[in-house]
Amino acid sequence: MSTTDWRTGIRESKYGTMMVLIVTTLLVLAGAWIVSGSSFGESLLGKDDTPAGSGKVSQVDVDSAQPAPTVGEPAPAFTAVDVAGNEVSLEALHGKPVWLLFAATWCQGCRAEMPDVQAVADARDDVEVVVAFVGEQDNTVSGYLSRAGYDFAAVADESNDLSRAYGVLGIPAHFLIDAEGNVANYRVGVLSEDSIEEFLSAAK
Repeated sequence: MSTTDWRTGIRESKYGTMMVLIVTTLLVLAGAWIVSGSSFGESLLGKDDTPAGSGKVSQVDVDSAQPAPTVGEPAPAFTAVDVAGNEVSLEALHGKPVWLLFAATWCQGCRAEMPDVQAVADARDDVEVVVAFVGEQDNTVSGYLSRAGYDFAAVADESNDLSRAYGVLGIPAHFLIDAEGNVANYRVGVLSEDSIEEFLSAAK
């Protein structure tokens, strides 16, 4: 049988048609994977029990991360120095709700919500805003803040100690800690302006 006859036989066979459909489907899926990069893998993060935000989640590699504290539990205590050289500690902030946000300068979703984060820091004195940049150095974080014009409290969590304590595996990750030091709300993913207001209202 010639090559042409062999191909014609496959096309005319119902099994051949099925094979062509399967191969075509696989090629389409492969193309979608290439175009989307790692977004498919990132979307899997939202399929566990983690409360999701409204936007994309970027995976981060934090070795030996503890399970994230759940709502109603005491938030893990921390003391750190922000990129401006000021000490930031949960104990010192006791008595006022704290919005602890885990982010990164390379994370597009994190960068997208930073203007809203700054707006909260500027407009509200009933909540403290602290942003921890996962696995990043002081100069990287301070350079980003300077270029963007942000001045909220920012901690470069280069060692991942803070991220590990809060079980951070995907960013942006939002923890709202109430005035008593307990976790009042927890979300992973980009929050819209309206979602931020709803998120923060849990501490009232």
